[in-house]
Amino acid sequence: MRHLGQVAEDPEEAKRWYKAAADHGDVEAKVELAATLNQLGLNHRDGANGTTKDDTAAIRNFREAAELGNADGQVNLGFMYGNGIGCVRNDAEAVKWYRKAADQGHQLGQNNLGVMYENGTGVTMDLTEAIKWYKLAAGQGNELAKTNLQRLSPTSPNGRCAFIWTAMDAKGKNLKGKVNADTQAAAIAILRTQGLFPTSIKHA
Repeated sequence: MRHLGQVAEDPEEAKRWYKAAADHGDVEAKVELAATLNQLGLNHRDGANGTTKDDTAAIRNFREAAELGNADGQVNLGFMYGNGIGCVRNDAEAVKWYRKAADQGHQLGQNNLGVMYENGTGVTMDLTEAIKWYKLAAGQGNELAKTNLQRLSPTSPNGRCAFIWTAMDAKGKNLKGKVNADTQAAAIAILRTQGLFPTSIKHA
């Protein structure tokens, strides 16, 4: 049997070798198999490296990689679900896979999960939770998360929270950060008209 580092550059052949080794309990081969499956997903998604573009094949490979614990594959699978690429759009599934990647410390998974919480997409809107995930991603140097975090700062004059944190309830009382659902919805309606809703979400 060839060593892991000697597997052919062809991802399909690599997949066969790694799977055979993984099926015999080789832990390193399982990790390499997951990475290879993610690369196959990328090839099919982008029509790259001589591979025919095929979103269905892409999502199948991303799923296999994700189920083996590959964080890149989890982010990419979440992105496919969140955008309805190769599948019916399913925001809850996108959140599920972003969370799995985020829990592994994957910075894009953390950023993307933050976006889902900020928008209330696939989860109940929770700006505190969004900020938590943005901070974790930004702490790893993720530029998207830094931008998103800045937008959510209550002290940013042009930030999203400059509207939400100073919103008034029906009685005209300043909520001082304790924003109810109706006030949040009203503030978000304003933000939509100003193009301030986040779009900083990417695949791995």
